[in-house]
Parts: sequence; structure tokens; C-alpha cells
Amino acid sequence: MSPRPRKFDPDEALRQAMMVFWARGYEAAGVSDLLEAMGINRFTMYEFFGDKHALFRKAADRYLEGFEKSTLARLRTNQDGLAAIRAHFAGMVEYFGGPKGRRGCLMINSISEVASRDAEIRELAQTFHRRLEEAFAVAIRNARSVGSIASMAPTESLARYLVAVSFSVPLIAQTYPEDRVRLEQVAETALAGLAVRSAAARG
Repeated sequence: MSPRPRKFDPDEALRQAMMVFWARGYEAAGVSDLLEAMGINRFTMYEFFGDKHALFRKAADRYLEGFEKSTLARLRTNQDGLAAIRAHFAGMVEYFGGPKGRRGCLMINSISEVASRDAEIRELAQTFHRRLEEAFAVAIRNARSVGSIASMAPTESLARYLVAVSFSVPLIAQTYPEDRVRLEQVAETALAGLAVRSAAARG
């Protein structure tokens, strides 16, 4: 039995595993790659996290927690719903239009790679999708309360539309890594689909 490394930090080890999965994808991330990044041995990995599949689930859960505290919280808590939606897409263009964003989104990558054949990962992907949709719905309702969105489409339909656009941005960025303008156009069209009203028109 191999001894556990001293000063082992499970949270940091999990963060490192998440980064490996994010950069390489589930299939290409070998156990040896994960162990090296986490700074632990195989025994410690199985003791704390389980096998590779269980580790991936925990890494995906950690990613979702961060997504909840950042992106979703901003969409839900900003009383200016339209500003929140604008900021969301501006942030996506900024991130995915840069070098770090070319690795894509961990959850969207996972959906493309393994969700179709893995029920547990598919469930995680659905949770990710549903939480983003719900956060957009809150922002849309807030925007409608002050008349900044003119579209008469149901809130649920608009929220699903914005999720679809959000899912497309990282994929477009990976396909056209040097084409930031393309991402900006996608973001602008997303807002146009809400039939955004100007301040003058609302007045």
C-alpha cells in the first residue's frame, strides 16, 4: 500500500483533474496524466475520488459549482435583466475569443464527447442546461418588467434560444479561433432576437 502524500489538498487535486479533463477531454485524459497533475498516487485517487469516471463526475460537479457562483448568479441577481444578458454574451466573446477560451467549455465539450452514451454525464449536462435556462428566464422577466425587451415570445422560449446561442459560442470559437468578429456578430444577433428596445423607444 502506497502512503498518502503529505499536505494533500483534495480540493486542489480535484481542480487540477478538472483542468486536465477540460484541456484534453474525457477519453484522452489518461489516469497517469491525471495523477501527475493532481500530485497523488493511484491509491489516493481511488481512496478520495474513485475511478476515472467517478473523478470526472466530481470534476464536472466542481465546474458546475463555479458556474453557479459566477455566470448564473450574475444573471439571476442583476435587476437590470437586459444588462445581465448583455454582460453574459460580452463575457463569452471576451473569454472564448481569447487563447484560454479555445479549450471550450468543459460541460459542452463533455456533451459532445460522451453524454450520448453515458447516462450519468448526460444527467449532468441536462442540469447544466436547465440551470442556465432558468437563469436566463429570471433575467428576461426582469428585463420585461422595465420594458427593455419587446419580443412577445414566451419567456421559456426566449431562455432556450439564449441557451442555444450560448452553447454555440465556444464551438464557433474552436472552429474559427482567430475570428473574434464572428463571435461578436453571434452575440449581437442573440440580443436582436429579443427585439431589444432602446431607452428612447421605452420612454
